[in-house]
Amino acid sequence: MNRVRKDSKGRRLKTGETEKKKKAGPGYQGYEYRWMERGKRYSVFAPTLEELRNKERHVEKERLFQINHATAQMTLNQCFDKYMELKRGIKDTSRSHSEFTYGMYVRENLGKMKIEEIRYSDVKQFYNYLHDERELSLSSVQRIHSDLTGVFNFAVRDGLILKNPAIPAMKELNREMKDEIKTVHALTESQQVALEAYLKEVSFKDGERIRQWYNLSHTALWTGMRFGEMAALQWEDVDFEKKEIHVRHTISVLYEKGGKTKMVINTPKTRTSARTIPMLPGVEEALKSEKQYQEQKGLFCRQPIGELQNFVFLSEKRTALRGTNYGQQIRRFTQAYNETQKDKENPVLIERCTCHMFRHTFATRLMEQGVSPKTIQQILGHANYMITMNTYVESTNEFTKLSLDSIAEFEKAVSPA
Repeated sequence: MNRVRKDSKGRRLKTGETEKKKKAGPGYQGYEYRWMERGKRYSVFAPTLEELRNKERHVEKERLFQINHATAQMTLNQCFDKYMELKRGIKDTSRSHSEFTYGMYVRENLGKMKIEEIRYSDVKQFYNYLHDERELSLSSVQRIHSDLTGVFNFAVRDGLILKNPAIPAMKELNREMKDEIKTVHALTESQQVALEAYLKEVSFKDGERIRQWYNLSHTALWTGMRFGEMAALQWEDVDFEKKEIHVRHTISVLYEKGGKTKMVINTPKTRTSARTIPMLPGVEEALKSEKQYQEQKGLFCRQPIGELQNFVFLSEKRTALRGTNYGQQIRRFTQAYNETQKDKENPVLIERCTCHMFRHTFATRLMEQGVSPKTIQQILGHANYMITMNTYVESTNEFTKLSLDSIAEFEKAVSPA
């Protein structure tokens, strides 16, 4: 007959439970639960019997779902490295960006913890730290979260943990920081008309092109191309005879060891991103103006990227455009434009302007002109229709009022007197 074991308080101990004596002096320091799994011994410790049994229930649940405790001893860093090693179908630039960001923010922090010990509260605390102490924007935290979600999902599928602790943590942060979430809006028609008029005025003098601002921005506003696609555009991709622009490449930034970066040529973002865009008359005029200027000045790209060199748009240093270069150009001309509006009775101001905002604007103008959503999807190069409608197309206040006025007129016409 088995002897009944009890702790110092007279409570019966289950199989595997032990009350641990203090290493020095009288008394007890807590409780330990030990078990065997796949020929190896494991244990958990708690200061009280109640806490130990909570841990036992968690262990039994993991064993029920076949959680492998041997591999669950892996740290988040080890799991991330394995996840990246096995991941396929990802571009080198995306891989390098994920590894660079993880190394900068996660590896020396949350990454050192064992994957099975990471709880919701640990991830939430880490996200708070990134936002509050490292002063990362909410969108930057979301990008880090995207990588961590992939790692934790990988750990779930590999039987290391039961569920992904990052998902509820990010939901909570989004809820708390909802006022910080920035939505990219399209320019209204009046903003676009005023901005383009200003850019044309300051980019040309006596019919001669003196700045790139108008030609570059008009092309972005009326083709909806992503910045990387604009930067990679070559003159061979522009067919003036057929009035078409062929999107065949994109320029991306590759992160290397030591924090260095270099520009590389990639295929477009998705399979549907490789596309042909109709060349509108104004875009044709802007591109011909740019080509004429480059030929007159004898300009060419001094630094090829891979096998590409004949770029349509160049930086002031005659290199391929970088996102930072174009972003600075947009900020400069938006500020200069707003200065011209300050003394007007009804100023048309633009708070913030980006290349991606131009893409939204193009999609919105197409929608306002009655272009079918399927056509807009194809021109923008989206993989599916819902991305186009939910993310890029919006109804501006001006267009909403015009639409309602039109409906009101129709209602008046068909209603009985």
